[in-house]
Amino acid sequence: MTGMQSKMIFVTVLLSLSSIFAFSYQDISQVQKIELIRTIGDIESADENYMFYLPSDIAADMNGNIYILDSGNHRIQKFDPEGIFVRTFGVEGQGPGEFRYPSSLDIDKSGNLYISDQGNYRIQMLDKDGCSITTIRREAGTGGLRILEDNKILIGRVSGIMGQIAGGSAFRDNSAGIINREGNILTRFSTSVDFKDLMMNRLGNEVHISNGPDGSIYLCYAYQNRIEKYSQTGRLLFTTSRTLNFDSTLPIAQGTEDIKEMIRVNEPEMNLCSNGISVDRKNRMWIITPLRQMKDCERVQTNMNIRRDSSGNKAFSFSVSGETGIKITDMFCLEVFDDMGKVSFRIRLKHFADGIRILGDKLYILDRFRGMQYYEYKIIEQL
Repeated sequence: MTGMQSKMIFVTVLLSLSSIFAFSYQDISQVQKIELIRTIGDIESADENYMFYLPSDIAADMNGNIYILDSGNHRIQKFDPEGIFVRTFGVEGQGPGEFRYPSSLDIDKSGNLYISDQGNYRIQMLDKDGCSITTIRREAGTGGLRILEDNKILIGRVSGIMGQIAGGSAFRDNSAGIINREGNILTRFSTSVDFKDLMMNRLGNEVHISNGPDGSIYLCYAYQNRIEKYSQTGRLLFTTSRTLNFDSTLPIAQGTEDIKEMIRVNEPEMNLCSNGISVDRKNRMWIITPLRQMKDCERVQTNMNIRRDSSGNKAFSFSVSGETGIKITDMFCLEVFDDMGKVSFRIRLKHFADGIRILGDKLYILDRFRGMQYYEYKIIEQL
């Protein structure tokens, strides 16, 4: 090879998983259940439109159409309210309307799509037909993304593998913030915990974000027993924790980074405290909480290769290995908190759960690494 040699970054990380049928686990103040309606996506499907690879987010427009961010295939899949495929947005690339492992998706009231295109270190805004409206450049990328009133954008720090490669958070000591469509930071939320180690700081301050119908901002930390609610101006409204079945205070093992022609990064090991948060129309927080830590027989491994060409451009690729055939587990439950931060009820899950999104009266739980699909539930209130 002439010129600068191609450099490959090989990243090995053990990831958490989850989700299938649900049943009442511990009712504290009321009776509540969820009813499985269907699944969307199937890793073994013969129809490539339903064959997702590492899906990462889901959203819906005003007409009830569903949009799934199919991250590993660098595209958005649109389905009608009945779950029938409609069309595809995007392909892999760096141009307008193209993606590289996008991480998060939301839709504003006009039907415009906002995509956290983390592999290209930017946020893209597309119209309802998939045409580019604007691009917001982010120096260290963006993790989670949600659209607020006046089209302000709530964003969280880069997490997981991309967080280690990108160098963590664009907010330095803050885990989340609000920006405008020009990319200017308007508000910052929370303060990161210093674990006295750079790699642990990046992983240990990974945060799940959500916004409520009252305009409040909710943060739930993946590896800290910490849940916070803020006003849009950054005022802390409350912080809370809950009783867990394991010690969440100490890291298990430090990460390692070997920088040579091939860069190998092993993430630190820390006890998982949550795997996602979403807020319903009553301003209740629904949080995916582990009842225990993952068993060795449940673990999967995600490898990411990053190659640089002679111009310094990066090309990412992911592969998943391990116990991907196991789709049922007793590891997770849904904890539902009232608008004052107190647990109202719990619902235990029987499948892996890697993300959560509430859209109207529907609850969507992501199985990202096993079935690579969304479970769609109906939220049922019982008097």
